Amino acid sequence: MQRVRIADLVIDMANADVEFFAHRLQAYRDDSDGSPDLRIFFETPETIPFPEGSTTVCNERLKVTELADGRRCRGLYGSKSGRLLQTITCTRDYTEAEIRMPIDRSHPRLTLTDFEYMFTGLVFSDRLTYLGGLVLHGSSLAFDGDGVIFSAPSGTGKSTHTGLWCEKYGDRVVMLNDDKPAIRFNDNGEPIVYGTPWSGKTELNTNAQAPLRGIVFLQRGTENAIRRLSVTEALLYMNRELPLPYHDAALGERLLDTATRLLQAVPAYLMSCTISEEAVELVRTTLNLGKE
Repeated sequence: MQRVRIADLVIDMANADVEFFAHRLQAYRDDSDGSPDLRIFFETPETIPFPEGSTTVCNERLKVTELADGRRCRGLYGSKSGRLLQTITCTRDYTEAEIRMPIDRSHPRLTLTDFEYMFTGLVFSDRLTYLGGLVLHGSSLAFDGDGVIFSAPSGTGKSTHTGLWCEKYGDRVVMLNDDKPAIRFNDNGEPIVYGTPWSGKTELNTNAQAPLRGIVFLQRGTENAIRRLSVTEALLYMNRELPLPYHDAALGERLLDTATRLLQAVPAYLMSCTISEEAVELVRTTLNLGKE
């Protein structure tokens, strides 16, 4: 088991693919003592029977069972095979999570390590949400110490856009995370964006943090245009890019409350862009970032 600190959460992780996670988590290693904020166990047994308890069927693929010891287990079933593909069993406060997946699970594009990577990130998101933070699907950077998140559905051009910031401004830019940055509020109620090791298909992440100055929802366009969104408008765009906890209605309400609080504290924008240096400069001047 290795100990890491991610978004100021101390996490003990017992991984199946030890080598992969030793590399991916290296920058987040932590040597502190005491109890962690979260324990994650990932196992790949030959079979994973679904535990007995009071079961709620969320949809044809997801079942949630309340266990006698107070924990909650959610099981994911194959849409065609009906086979139990994985279980995630958590304490009610998400301080401990056990992820089990049969060792012979196969997928045309994803490996067991890919699944382990995704679902450890998911239980991290659950714990962070429980504590009043959130994980937002987006590409995030710090420019002259100020944090920005560019969010949009996959394939829109988030990574290309942040890459242009790196090309244009060099060392003034720190890539925090290219897929799943974390957001928490500090003691003064100010939102802080953190790098996390869950950065999608790339390793573009940094164990760093920055005050969040804006969220930009991107969409492709033939010209560059940006406008500020109301909180209600921004919630509609943000809802598409949050890991919604369908397994826990109370956690979902907490996530919505946090998202609303965030958008009341930080300006959000909708930007149609051509993915160009002109688009980069438009964001920089609109958000009044940097020293120029």
